[in-house]
Amino acid sequence: DHDFKGDTHTRAHGSSLDLRWKSLGANWRSTTSWSASTLTQRNDADGSAVSALWFNHDPYALDQSYFYQELHASATIGRTFLQGGISGSIEKSDTSYAFDMAGYRFGQANRYRTNSAALFGQVDHALTDQWMLITGLRVQADRYRFKDIQLQSPQQSGTDRAIDYRLGLQWLHSDALVSWAAISTAHTPGGINTIPATGSGGYSGGYSSYDAERMRSIEWGLKGEGAAWRY
Repeated sequence: DHDFKGDTHTRAHGSSLDLRWKSLGANWRSTTSWSASTLTQRNDADGSAVSALWFNHDPYALDQSYFYQELHASATIGRTFLQGGISGSIEKSDTSYAFDMAGYRFGQANRYRTNSAALFGQVDHALTDQWMLITGLRVQADRYRFKDIQLQSPQQSGTDRAIDYRLGLQWLHSDALVSWAAISTAHTPGGINTIPATGSGGYSGGYSSYDAERMRSIEWGLKGEGAAWRY
């Protein structure tokens, strides 16, 4: 993307591997994925009259990579369906930019790293031919590390741990109609705001952190289908 106000170039690539097999009376699945991208921009941040001249634009670069691995297993024992697994991820972000605004020259280069690991499982047990109890549990741990390379400030880091659950009940009214009710929790890990505090003379240094977001939901649903309809 390019115009007189600046240009943006994005280059990305990735790969994934999905393996499935049966062993020890269970169905197994291994999912591996990796991706990397580079985003470069040049913008006319100060709105100068010579914005059409590319050399006057301010540079911005973002390099990111992400790796994810999950091992999942499922099996049916009598009236109970069991599934669970483990997963882990590594995310890397390197950012650098500089721009002039109101007579001040701003510049920044930072490094951000995030690691995550989780253990999860769910049990669906048929209480009767019409009623099913659903229980699930997820334990997750996250760690983040942030370093301002430009200012050589001390590395900031933090951890976040959470246990989320799901408890539900499903009622099979007929072969074409089912309803359910459930209560569950979820969370989004905390981290570091990568934009530093600013003052009249430029960056004052220091980065604020933000807490994890917690969510609790209660739901009820009805699902059915017929020969020519579905809801």
